[in-house]
Amino acid sequence: MRKPENDTIKFFAWTSLAVVAGGGLIASAWPSIITSAHAQSATLVAMGDKSTGANASLNYRLADALDHTNQVAAQHYANDLMARGDAIRAAKVIKRSGGLSTNAVSAEIYTRAELEIGSSTDITTALAHLKPLATTDDQIVTVALASAVVGERSDTITALERHVSSPEALQRVRQAASGNVALADALSISGLVQSSQRVLNSLPTSAPRDLRLAKLEANSDQKTIWLLAANHFESYLLVMPADSSVRLQYASVLDRLKEPSAAGTQRSLAVKIEAGQP
Repeated sequence: MRKPENDTIKFFAWTSLAVVAGGGLIASAWPSIITSAHAQSATLVAMGDKSTGANASLNYRLADALDHTNQVAAQHYANDLMARGDAIRAAKVIKRSGGLSTNAVSAEIYTRAELEIGSSTDITTALAHLKPLATTDDQIVTVALASAVVGERSDTITALERHVSSPEALQRVRQAASGNVALADALSISGLVQSSQRVLNSLPTSAPRDLRLAKLEANSDQKTIWLLAANHFESYLLVMPADSSVRLQYASVLDRLKEPSAAGTQRSLAVKIEAGQP
């Protein structure tokens, strides 16, 4: 792993000393300290824009810590949190930065975070911020997904089609308006896995539903979720026993669950199916 940039380390040390020293400053000096912190926050954002990976993430996180109203820093930090699966903190970071009613990027991240958290009331509130601001394909798609999740009419969602330009965005808008299974697919493709699983879990058991859940759960890094994936693969294969590719995916999950015999059985069945053997 690469070490953070020297400038970032030096800045972090300077900031720590400033905080300690600040305790002894008179009240009249406080505004200048705040001004300096905000200026350093802007500098860190510029450094983050020129960095990559962990260095960029650290710069943005420090920038947000120094100035909670720095919306660009908050957006980058919140996106990092979303990538790590921490939608609750991501929503808090965006909300405290302000600009939900004026900044489309912030409003989109906030709406995506609320979709992952799953409160219909909060999704509706986030959607009210994003709708009048959305202009890009991704923002319009997020509006469509959130609208579908909170139960808006399908014709309201399909009306968004004329506002997107790419075939991929058009497909996701149409999926959002095409029922819960298609909506779950669009959510998953958009990186909103928790929201997708929530939609699927609300549906009656069926082969399409179970297969989608199994594939989402198989991507987890938690054993308890792999167990759920195994159960959903089994349910699907009871209905579709000749699906050799799914048997191989099931075998991969069984490997992770340290069930080599069961995994071997699934692989053997897949080979027989592909060879046309009964």
